[in-house]
Amino acid sequence: MQADNIFYKFWQQQLFHYAEKRLPTVAQLSEREKGNLFKEDTKKTVAILLHEFAQPDGIQHRHFDTSHALSKSLLKSAGFKYVMRSFLKDTRYLDTATQLRQMLNYRYVMTPRKSTSQSILTQTGFALKEHIRLAFKPNIAQLFLGSYMVNMKQIDQQWAELTIYNETSRNSLFLHVPRSTDKPNMFGTVSQTFTLKVRLSDYT
Repeated sequence: MQADNIFYKFWQQQLFHYAEKRLPTVAQLSEREKGNLFKEDTKKTVAILLHEFAQPDGIQHRHFDTSHALSKSLLKSAGFKYVMRSFLKDTRYLDTATQLRQMLNYRYVMTPRKSTSQSILTQTGFALKEHIRLAFKPNIAQLFLGSYMVNMKQIDQQWAELTIYNETSRNSLFLHVPRSTDKPNMFGTVSQTFTLKVRLSDYT
């Protein structure tokens, strides 16, 4: 067995152990049972997602909406509250003609990467502050997602609709050292999309 396969096999077993400790039946769950747990329990949702990520033949994409436990946790996270403060206060997102706001391709940063809009140094400073904030206010949804992309549009004076997209990959899990790969491989890239609706007054 090649050295890299031994490495990934070791970490696969660690993730399996983590997932099974929180949800002993994770490997035997049907899609219907997973769907019910996605609605009810954030920690068990993360256990399922990590188990699928570690498997060569795991599900490649999951969709969540406002009714799901992981979404509800994310909406309460310090990181998402920061995104909402930026959306509501930064004049770059305001359409002066309609007096409504729109945010496109906004990246919430937990890990720096090459970007045309922000330097690595700026991203690193922000990411360090966010990790400190997360240490004092732990949130399992934010911890699982890390960095993510946001598109958000205000639909009236009370509500906004948004989409959050995240990828979980070898590169993101292993400190951005290995290249990402697709399924069917251990730790092949998986993604999550969140389609959400938020009340603006909850963040003012």
